[in-house]
Amino acid sequence: MHRTERALQWSRAFSKRVLALPALVALSVTSLAVIATPAWASTPTVSEVAPQSGPTAGGNAVRIYGSGFTGATAVDFGTVAATSYHVVDDSLLTAVVPAASGGSAADNTSVDVSVTTSGGTGTQTAGFYYTDATWTVSPTSGLSPGAAITTTVSGYAHSKSIVIPEFNPLQIYLEGGPSFPSGAPPYAEPLGTPPYSTDGHGNGSWNFNLPNPFTGNNGSSYDANIQCPVNQTTADYLGNSAPKNLNQPSYSGQCQLAVGQFGTGTLEIPLPYTSDLTPASPVLTTNTSTAQVGDTVTITSGSVHWNANPFFGSSTAHTNPGETALTVQICGINGVSTDCSTTVGSGAVAMTRYKTSSTTTPISATFSGATLTGSIVVGSDTLHCSTCFVQVTQSKPLSGSISATTALTVN
Repeated sequence: MHRTERALQWSRAFSKRVLALPALVALSVTSLAVIATPAWASTPTVSEVAPQSGPTAGGNAVRIYGSGFTGATAVDFGTVAATSYHVVDDSLLTAVVPAASGGSAADNTSVDVSVTTSGGTGTQTAGFYYTDATWTVSPTSGLSPGAAITTTVSGYAHSKSIVIPEFNPLQIYLEGGPSFPSGAPPYAEPLGTPPYSTDGHGNGSWNFNLPNPFTGNNGSSYDANIQCPVNQTTADYLGNSAPKNLNQPSYSGQCQLAVGQFGTGTLEIPLPYTSDLTPASPVLTTNTSTAQVGDTVTITSGSVHWNANPFFGSSTAHTNPGETALTVQICGINGVSTDCSTTVGSGAVAMTRYKTSSTTTPISATFSGATLTGSIVVGSDTLHCSTCFVQVTQSKPLSGSISATTALTVN
């Protein structure tokens, strides 16, 4: 599979190729179109890096989209190898960004991102932007559509033209579908009348009113789930996560405010609307409600609401880039809910993806991932446990967790 670039003009005065997701801040925007890769294709291609920016110290995880990734032997950011990487499928891999070559001296600079296989090396020019800038919005709570806000960037690229849009988080996930319609990308709405400019020190502060409301350029004629604040569908699939920051990126079910150089060096921050919806609770299912010591209890869930880390997923090993920890236990021993078995199980929550094969609008995309699988062997310390329960806990990227339980009687 591979992704092809489908550029559109945001403004005739500022036409240029988008460099990376979220391309909503670009004057031309890339969609994540997934099409069949010919069997003879062997040289990898790199189409997108998301998120496209991070600190010079590295350490943040990214998704890299493209084609021909199977059997990848190297992933590089400029001349530096990724700290680690994991091939998800032929069109997607995840990687931990290394520290920038040159350290803090590389602040506000772009590097190429390349993937190497036995078939060769594919590169996206200027695919990742190292920056130690900070991006804030005030007030930090209680926002509503149309509310007045102040946005501030510090330590960003000096004397650069920028654009500041609000965007729906689905922009980060969409894979497949038709070209974006003409005009501003449907998942984003620029605030005010860009471009703006940072000062000679890379700082700037601007006052805006949020869109009232934001339903996306072309609205539901492109994707019925586009809106800010998000609707219940988006909240259910993405909303149990933690907000994204530069050091530990994780896209949540909140709309975001971005700043970027028309496709380069995009920074995002969540917008805390008072009307943000409560996501559906995760669901836990086992293959049995009774067991004996030594039995294996299988854990499944058709629910997509295990999404505390929808961008990178979770597992008990949590060694893949961006993954958070997943804990599988049998608790309630001796009638005490906090007493858990010394035997722990294993499990994983797949990363969330939002895909469509539709070539016409409105699109009909489907969420995949965020489903739970796993198992646990019943330990001897749970013998004669009549009020026990299987408990699965999924850590969020920054702090906290979500969990679910289901009853289990051990005879």
